[in-house]
Amino acid sequence: MSHLIHRYIPDSSIWLMTGALGAEQIATVSLAGSDWTIYQVQPKYLHHSLRREDISFIFDLYLPNEFIAGEKSLCRQEAEDILYTFEIVDDRYPTAVKGYELYSWYVEDEALWFYTLITGANRLKTYNEVTWQKDIITEAGWEKITVKGSEHLQYILSLLPKGTVVTWHGKKWLKEVNAEARMGSYDEAT
Repeated sequence: MSHLIHRYIPDSSIWLMTGALGAEQIATVSLAGSDWTIYQVQPKYLHHSLRREDISFIFDLYLPNEFIAGEKSLCRQEAEDILYTFEIVDDRYPTAVKGYELYSWYVEDEALWFYTLITGANRLKTYNEVTWQKDIITEAGWEKITVKGSEHLQYILSLLPKGTVVTWHGKKWLKEVNAEARMGSYDEAT
C-alpha cells in the first residue's frame, strides 16, 4: 500500500479530502515525479488528484479569487509547492530469502485469532518471539508484525511481494513450544 510523506512549509496549508462529483478537469501538472490532475469544482475551488494502484490522493484547494485559466495565483503556487514535497513510498515488505512464517493462536479472553507474520528462518520461533507485545518490528533483514483478526491478516498478506512463500504454523507449533516450556528448554526472547 502506498502512502505519502511530505515536509513542512511554513505559513502554508493544504488538506486531504474526498473528490467532488462533476468537477471539470482543467490541467495536469507534474510534481515530484508524479502527474497530478487538477479539477475545478467551483469558481474558487480546485482539487488535485493522483491515482496510485487502487487508491487516489485528492487534495482540495480553496482560492482567494476565482480561478482563471492560464494564470497561476500565489495560493495555487504555494499548494503545488507543498504537493511537490510529497513522496510516494511503498509499504510492501521486502523479499525474504527464506520467505515468511505465519503463526496463529486463539485468545479465549478476547475471542479472537491473533496472527504474526515474521521473516523465515531454519527454526520454529519461540512463543515469546511470536507473541511479544510489540506489534511491529523492522530491523535489518528481520520483519515482524502481529495483528488481531482475519481481516487484518488479509491486509498484511497483501503487502508481501508476489510469489513470496509463506509457511503457516498453527496448533502444532503451539503444542511444540508448550512442550519445550514444560521440559525447561523454553527460550525467553528479549
